[in-house]
Amino acid sequence: MISLSSDQYEFVYFFYYLLDTIEEGFDYIIESYISLEHSEAEVILNDIFLAFYHIDSSNPILLNLFDENPQLIETLQKFDGIISELEQKLTIFGNIHQNKDYIINIFFPDYLSWKESVQIQLKPHIAH
Repeated sequence: MISLSSDQYEFVYFFYYLLDTIEEGFDYIIESYISLEHSEAEVILNDIFLAFYHIDSSNPILLNLFDENPQLIETLQKFDGIISELEQKLTIFGNIHQNKDYIINIFFPDYLSWKESVQIQLKPHIAH
């Protein structure tokens, strides 16, 4: 396992927990669908998209940092597939309510699977 500097550790730590925060946002959105209260769901989804931008811009740093871990690199690169799928569904930006099945059944599960895989591999680097 590589030895992280203090700054690198902090970066990986915050990245790791950003993934949890995004999951919490999805949980809120899905709950809003169930309860039929969409008051903040669109705002939260926009926040998730903003967080995705941060993930995307962080990935090159992580790829460089963990360049000797091909499994983690492969997992991190799978995020591009999630973004590509999203780009094909650009209508999601226009109306969150029309796309609830996509969000619940495809988008969130894809993200969750990727997130869990990344966190399993990052956890040894942030656990004390």
